[in-house]
Amino acid sequence: MSWKKGFGRRLKLYGLGLGLGSLLAWALVWRNHSEGPAMWPAAKIRESIRERIFSADENSLTQLNGIGLNAAKLGAWIDSSRVNISKSEPRREPRMYFLENPSETTGLYVELQDSTFRIVRAERLN
Repeated sequence: MSWKKGFGRRLKLYGLGLGLGSLLAWALVWRNHSEGPAMWPAAKIRESIRERIFSADENSLTQLNGIGLNAAKLGAWIDSSRVNISKSEPRREPRMYFLENPSETTGLYVELQDSTFRIVRAERLN
């Protein structure tokens, strides 16, 4: 057998393995995930917010009322929102993230504290 036939055969087997591995990775990680797997930053941020208690101070409630939300609907809103990393400030203390909900054209700046989170500012998206 010449080296060209052996090389071509190995290349085909490599391509087959790469294709099957990619298909398996897609089936395990990407399927049914609109924003990627739960290990990615946006999903971890939303999970971190859900683990905290909402600090219902006067400013937070005013911001929520301004966009037509209340504290009871806030959890569902966070679950359906996306994290906009470019508008967020994750390196400052306390960390602040911008959550946007394109279906409702609203966005919230959420500040994470020790065991609570609060709404800093709400804004309408264009």
